[in-house]
Amino acid sequence: MRSSHRTSTIESVNIAQIWPKLSKEAREWLVEHNGEPLDQAVSAEIAAAHSTEGIDPRWWTGPSTGGRLELSDEAIDWLEERANEEHSDG
Repeated sequence: MRSSHRTSTIESVNIAQIWPKLSKEAREWLVEHNGEPLDQAVSAEIAAAHSTEGIDPRWWTGPSTGGRLELSDEAIDWLEERANEEHSDG
């Protein structure tokens, strides 16, 4: 379920740019747990991927109530589309 407090809006191209740089495990976790606060390992992998590309990190929104980072609505939507494409291809 998405939080209504999100204010960060960054185009989904940012997640599309780092997607190929993430491990298969991180990509699978993101699809399977779309909309949930990020796992610490996945969060660290995303941070490492976007820092090397100079990609704006604001597509994730900041701490959730549990202290874990969350993705923006745009990133969640992008992941949902990606999951639907992969599901229809396989």
